[in-house]
Amino acid sequence: MTWETSRRQLAALLNGESRTENRRPDPTVPFFWSLLAAQTLFWLILPVLTQPNAPRETLELLVYGKEWAWGYPSHPPLAVWLASAACALTAPSIWPIYLLSQICVCVSVWCAWILGRRFLSPWTALCAAVALLGGYAFTISTTDFSGAQLAGCLWSLTILAFHEALTRPRRRYWIATGTLLGLGMLCSYGTFVLLAGMVSFVFIDPRARRCLDSSWPFLAAVMMAVVVLPHALWLMTNDSFITALGLESSQSIGDHLIHSARYLGEQLLSLIPVIILLSPLVGWFSFQESTASVEHDQEFARRYLLWMTCLPPAAILALTVLAGPSSIVFSRVTLWTYLGIVVLLWSHLDEKRISWRRVILRVGTACGTCGAILVALNMMVPRLSAQAGSVHFPGKQLSKEVAEAWKAGGHSDPMPVLDGPADLVQNVTWYAGKQGPQRTTSEWPNPTKNEKGKKSTGIVQTGGMVIWNADEDARTVQTALATRYGRVNVLKPVSLSWQVKGVKTPVRVGMAIVSPADGETVLEPTPSAASYEFNQTGSELDAILSNGSSGS
Repeated sequence: MTWETSRRQLAALLNGESRTENRRPDPTVPFFWSLLAAQTLFWLILPVLTQPNAPRETLELLVYGKEWAWGYPSHPPLAVWLASAACALTAPSIWPIYLLSQICVCVSVWCAWILGRRFLSPWTALCAAVALLGGYAFTISTTDFSGAQLAGCLWSLTILAFHEALTRPRRRYWIATGTLLGLGMLCSYGTFVLLAGMVSFVFIDPRARRCLDSSWPFLAAVMMAVVVLPHALWLMTNDSFITALGLESSQSIGDHLIHSARYLGEQLLSLIPVIILLSPLVGWFSFQESTASVEHDQEFARRYLLWMTCLPPAAILALTVLAGPSSIVFSRVTLWTYLGIVVLLWSHLDEKRISWRRVILRVGTACGTCGAILVALNMMVPRLSAQAGSVHFPGKQLSKEVAEAWKAGGHSDPMPVLDGPADLVQNVTWYAGKQGPQRTTSEWPNPTKNEKGKKSTGIVQTGGMVIWNADEDARTVQTALATRYGRVNVLKPVSLSWQVKGVKTPVRVGMAIVSPADGETVLEPTPSAASYEFNQTGSELDAILSNGSSGS
């Protein structure tokens, strides 16, 4: 096979054409790629300009990625790896993360376009694909890159590959299906829901059931197992199995209802706009299968796509009712990639040039509206509510203040350990870059929980710094410091301004330098233990914690 032949086959694949087809130039192809380029550029620039700090979940991925592993607390590894690789050369700038997020969007839209071109006219297929760009899942939510978003991209590829495997029996499609399922598992454990939907369709649909006459489905299962095996071994050899799954206990039945309502609302924000945008093309809906012979087995595709589009969200909604807060394991994956095709395949179409134009104009308007909503959420809402979010947090400034405090304490070596609430520690760690702490923990106690007698072991032995929200009760902080860290030097809290206008209440962060144990035996501490003493007197410490006056 020559290079030119390979190039033509790749171009045919990207444009949704068969290798044997010899068509005249299709005007929808360059138009489709132009729309994706505009989408990528628009949603790359918008968060860069309106989100000065990394979003919370994205920041968590980046901080985890500083250490390569086959698994992380609350996250499978693939999204962590890709996020870290994307920002390897630009850290602490995170614009490549926004680009990676848009690549996931483009891949999902491309999958819908490729499959739609086999059953719909070129302009109708283009409308079915680009209508996704007017919904919440492919616009506003993409500014916070997460494992669930990457999983949604892989789900789109998996559904496409599985359709090819069922309709064009080739070994490579089954290998692709198994590999993509495995990669999806490495992004979100919710991929089990997709797998269950695929297996159930095989047993329910007569045509799909034919694949069981061959060994190729077992080949796909082997490929998935090979991809998942290292992470599965990591889960079994780590004590944080439940933590890795992200499971949370529910406090009441109301928790289940709240999470179910939240999930349903997010899905409606993705589903309803697509249906409205495609309405110019829809004459009326028909749920009866036609008997006409259609190229590429359109009737099978109607059943397959309806099943794979509707079953996973329905199953996840039921699981959110049963699991409550634990449903975060599987409830954040983008599920509606093929919704536009399903809507058009199960309806009588009114395909006119004016209808196509109306759809495209509506998509552009909806995308612009979503952009305006994002700007309002990031720039206007904080001014009106006087409250800011994680994208406005002064992460860079906090990192600088912590580094200067460590050096001012007479330490020239890198900080061994940084402890504190996860959001503060992650901001300091990421924006400090290579000069940041060698190790981090998030053992700072929640003031609402009774954690007396619980100590932090690593930082007591090596020394380091502790940071916390300085607006907490001073006496609670003093007790926590004495209980968990013993010999500490409490510093004056720092006040930092939010990175958005209109929010006058500053971020107040307390800091303390923990002296190492110097090899001495560390006893089980209590608030009055003699081996754990402050450099300041009790009254001086209260003044520092309450009023921010220096006690050094």
